[in-house]
Amino acid sequence: MVLRGICKRILEWALRYAADVIACNMAHVSLDDASLDVAVFSLSLMGSNFTDYLREAHRTLKLDGHLHIIEATSRSKDRARFLTGLKALGFAVLDVRDVWQFTHIHALKTEYQPHKDVHLTF
Repeated sequence: MVLRGICKRILEWALRYAADVIACNMAHVSLDDASLDVAVFSLSLMGSNFTDYLREAHRTLKLDGHLHIIEATSRSKDRARFLTGLKALGFAVLDVRDVWQFTHIHALKTEYQPHKDVHLTF
């Protein structure tokens, strides 16, 4: 992978163990606050508490850190509501693109703190 030669380190978390992946609950990863430049969720927002995964991304991303969400377009029932929820979680949505059967959402962490009562659905 090209990024491995450019980045200092790439860490991967998942609900289940796989080679070179840290198995854990993605709502509670073992990283310091504001320690990531980029967080990527690729077909991984499947848990019933995936809103907590995004709260954790907000906690661990640096200010203006990049959030990338790639999910199957068919899962999206109310895209506008999902994007409004992302804003309430402290992200500014920069771009939303449908590519083949997938939707790619690119957002930045803002200085706004996530609202406690937000619960996202697709």
